Amino acid sequence: MDINIQIYPVSITDSFLIKVTNCDHVKNVYSQEDLSKPSERDSYDYVMYGTVFEIEEKSNELIIFASFGGLLMRVSGSFEAMGGFRKEGK
Repeated sequence: MDINIQIYPVSITDSFLIKVTNCDHVKNVYSQEDLSKPSERDSYDYVMYGTVFEIEEKSNELIIFASFGGLLMRVSGSFEAMGGFRKEGK
């Protein structure tokens, strides 16, 4: 996964927890006023909003590709674990 290390410095040996959730009800562009209001975002160190642009099936796993404004994520797992992902517009 790409991370903007100018905003959130990490090194290749660091580990961190990632939470992926469906946020259809959440907008991804905020005004200064929006950002000053308490939000679930405040519980996390680094928040990104993105779009799934490709889903591949290989043997017994799904591979998900998502873009977060140019930062990319590739994640894979079993059909059961990854079944909640869908491509934008589907």
